[in-house]
Amino acid sequence: MKKKGAQLKLVLSREGRKTNDDGADLAPLTTLDLFCGAGGITEGFREAGYRCLYGNDCMPEAVETFSQNHPEARTLLTSQLPVSKWHGQIGDATVADSILDRLVHAAHRLELNGESLRKLRGERG
Repeated sequence: MKKKGAQLKLVLSREGRKTNDDGADLAPLTTLDLFCGAGGITEGFREAGYRCLYGNDCMPEAVETFSQNHPEARTLLTSQLPVSKWHGQIGDATVADSILDRLVHAAHRLELNGESLRKLRGERG
């Protein structure tokens, strides 16, 4: 039994497995990468033995790059702009087609309707 306040130490065994103080194998640690960009932080975690479950960013270009760099991770793209308006926002039709083709064809889309809860509660954002 561990003493109160004792810290769990992670060590790598000679075989490269993660173990606790008692030498018991530990499951791989997982991360979420919020504001993932191209995935630099995720890559650092991967090299340290972590597994990234999700990457999240509000820029379609960043999510596309993250998806290419880390195909094992799921990506979450959030936007206050409806997908139907993305072409106009991106500007260049060829670039917009390329980005949307990669992002939207296999996506699960959730589009929410209604007022912001902050707005309804009178909170400042």
